[in-house]
Amino acid sequence: MKHAIVLSTVLAILAIASGANADIMTDNGLGFVDVVTIHAPGYLADSLTVYAGQFQVSYQGKDYSAYCVDLAQYSGSGDVTRINVLDVPNGDKIAYLWDTYGPLVHDGQTAAALGSAIWEVRFETAGASDISNGNFSISGNSAVAQLAQNMLNTLPAGPYTPAHPEYILQSDSVQDLFIGSMAGEIPEPGTISLLAMGGLALIRRRRT
Repeated sequence: MKHAIVLSTVLAILAIASGANADIMTDNGLGFVDVVTIHAPGYLADSLTVYAGQFQVSYQGKDYSAYCVDLAQYSGSGDVTRINVLDVPNGDKIAYLWDTYGPLVHDGQTAAALGSAIWEVRFETAGASDISNGNFSISGNSAVAQLAQNMLNTLPAGPYTPAHPEYILQSDSVQDLFIGSMAGEIPEPGTISLLAMGGLALIRRRRT
């Protein structure tokens, strides 16, 4: 009985320790990226030239290529809370962009375009999704801007529901990031044709 009590206590301690670490996101650097200049009045990133594209992170023992959904904080490692992407404004559009174009990311231009398109639907408050105008826009990289606009032009008119749950890792100290899985996804031939010119992902560069 004594040994059983000791074993139960040890298992309980291990469970607590595991739970404490379960919500840590580790920043592993950049994946595919390209450079854009952000215009988003009121946000930390306004007028900054940044890396747009993929963040490589680890979370709960798995590695992800993540996309920034936060213009008010710098990237880094820290405590996060996982929330369903559908619980944030325009989260269904973020999920659509990821599901449709995430599997096609194979270079910095495509990754940056996807990241910029995600920013547009997350932060634009002026109505139509126009990557070059409005309360959110980008400049300084016409190829990325055109590709991002091509992606935005395919947004569905109605709500979109992803086939599998997709999440945002939300933090009070580092950038919030969108994560998802592309396992088993096969892009439509028309989508491949649309993005044959390249791809993009979004990651911020600090000022030096």
